[in-house]
Amino acid sequence: MAIDDGAMDVQQIWKGILAYYDERLDNYSDRLKPGANMEMITEMEKSLDQRLPDDLIKVYMMHNGDSTRAAGSILGMQFLSLEEMYETRHAFELLSESDKTEPRYQYGEEPGMIVEHSINWLPFASDHSGYYIGVDMDSETPGPVGQVIVYGQREGKPYVAARSFREFLERMLGLLMELRLDLSLDEERDVAKIAWRNDQHPVDALKAYMLSKNA
Repeated sequence: MAIDDGAMDVQQIWKGILAYYDERLDNYSDRLKPGANMEMITEMEKSLDQRLPDDLIKVYMMHNGDSTRAAGSILGMQFLSLEEMYETRHAFELLSESDKTEPRYQYGEEPGMIVEHSINWLPFASDHSGYYIGVDMDSETPGPVGQVIVYGQREGKPYVAARSFREFLERMLGLLMELRLDLSLDEERDVAKIAWRNDQHPVDALKAYMLSKNA
């Protein structure tokens, strides 16, 4: 599980994203969970039976997802902890087993669109209503292993959001700079929330931006 210590850019990108949030709500980044250690990551890789991309590991070593005091670090969607990643992926695995169908992958009619989904897409973000963003570790899916895909029970056509987790974070930071989000504090529950000002769903905003980049 050797990690290239020279490739630290992804951590700087993540710090830039959190700095954007901190500028709009004091100490937002303090509300995320502490980073995972290598023992936790190794155990999770064994449970998932998947080697996680190095850049994904680097971010999880900084923060292991949103805490109960933060909601929406991934453009308004919850940043899942490693444990939540496993639980969500396992739920899809059970669904796939009950469905008894073999997935067939192909690109859809629009740029970046993919037909079907795979249990080897590992979710790192969820809106808790059927949408997920995950890294694609399925070698049979069109495109490179490690690409980032938006998918879910509500998303009829999963689509490629970026060719890698690093590129996704770069695009996410670009999206934050181009569009406007509101950060607010629910003082009664002590929960920091992130939402689009025009009430646009994060996936809809993300799709329009990503498809324009993939076109």
